[in-house]
Amino acid sequence: MSADLFDKRFYSHRLPAWHQLGIVSDTARTASEALTLIGDYSVTLEPVAVPTVGLSSFGSHAIVRHPVTDDNEYRVFGIVSGLYTLITPSEMAQIWDVATGATVETVGALRKGEELFISTKLPTISVAGDEVENYLLATNSMTGKASAACRVTPVRVVCTNTLALSKQRVVESYTIPHNAQARARMTEWLRDAYGRSVAKVSTVATMFTLMAGVRATQEMVQAVAFAAYPDPKKVDRDAPAEIVAGREKLAETARAFAKDGRDRIGTLFGGAGTGMDTVAAAGTVWGLYNAVTEAENYRRMRGVASSSYDVLFGDRAETMARAFDVALRCAEAPDDVPVPFALAFA
Repeated sequence: MSADLFDKRFYSHRLPAWHQLGIVSDTARTASEALTLIGDYSVTLEPVAVPTVGLSSFGSHAIVRHPVTDDNEYRVFGIVSGLYTLITPSEMAQIWDVATGATVETVGALRKGEELFISTKLPTISVAGDEVENYLLATNSMTGKASAACRVTPVRVVCTNTLALSKQRVVESYTIPHNAQARARMTEWLRDAYGRSVAKVSTVATMFTLMAGVRATQEMVQAVAFAAYPDPKKVDRDAPAEIVAGREKLAETARAFAKDGRDRIGTLFGGAGTGMDTVAAAGTVWGLYNAVTEAENYRRMRGVASSSYDVLFGDRAETMARAFDVALRCAEAPDDVPVPFALAFA
């Protein structure tokens, strides 16, 4: 999952939760100390010029990462208006330290440095003897296209698979406009989010324990599998024949991918998954949900392991979040299992 790390800019207080590269240390550190250890880097706003007339382009600025030892080039992360306020990596680390007062579990930079993430450990919970560690994770994008984000990230200790939870249930999320108040708002938001996240651990524990206490029926397995890997929509045939043929080919590929994903869930849940023989996971809705998270955390595509960003915030996180929503619905109402659309109209 480390293919998108910026070189080796990753720090972990203990063994990392979602990959095993970078600096691992037993010393408790602040975010600023950890960032310095892995290699801080400079990101600035630079005026965008129009070479032909020698004037700035209507106050626009480029978000520029300056050269570093392991990447000796300037990198442009995005173009923004003159009203944009950049929060640099060092500023993000300082804001975290002031707002939370918590030493960090992980600090890392993604891709060429466009994104910085910081996490701290929350209380560990036990799900029928199955240990789950919890983290508060915050990320700051420096592309001009994405907002800061924050979420509670549980990790099942037996196989260290990240459990992406439904946004509607347990995720902290707040859009911070990059204006003059951005730094103050991020400080206030992180301070509040940290306090709420500690309190939310009990909610997470209740949901997981409920899932571990319900036996998964075949209908539940189908519902969760189709939620994670739904079939593509029907092809729109209102187009020339060659275009329709291309759409059909793409849909066929998508259907094969979805079926492969659903089959993989069945195999993992059937006993091939890590820790599926535990009391909490064997034959339960908790085990079914973990089959999805294991499938997505360790799925490879084009020879590359899953990326940290996708597992925590991207497409893979969305897949796991959809599965979580349906799995929890199954546990809450075992007699009212949602029927997948593809099966309802089969």
